[in-house]
Amino acid sequence: LPLTGALRLPANVTIDGGCVAPLITSPTPSSVIYTQCISNVVLTRIRVAHAGPPVDGKAGGDCVTISHGSDRVWIGYSEFSRCTDGLVDVTQSWVDAQMRVTISHNYMHDHDKAMLVSGDHCADTLTA
Repeated sequence: LPLTGALRLPANVTIDGGCVAPLITSPTPSSVIYTQCISNVVLTRIRVAHAGPPVDGKAGGDCVTISHGSDRVWIGYSEFSRCTDGLVDVTQSWVDAQMRVTISHNYMHDHDKAMLVSGDHCADTLTA
């Protein structure tokens, strides 16, 4: 299932590959699967990888990016490999946003940066 751009998921969606575990690929330098400001997402039994090298010298994207206040997300029983940036990135840039993300029972291989989990809270902790 090659994509022509990032698969941007809406809220309240489940993608379950079942026994087939389909391979989702993208030749573009963006993330393959991307969530932003959504909730109630389940990704299970899928395989995700980039199909080719970086395009136009861009570093590329992640297999899955969860960001900007996405809440109640579960990624399980899936396989991630060969994405050009990272495999799974969970980043929060809003201090008040609640992000409940579970990543369990996944196989991550053929990459040196498996997961990034971070939050940007520096602005609230710095004082003059």
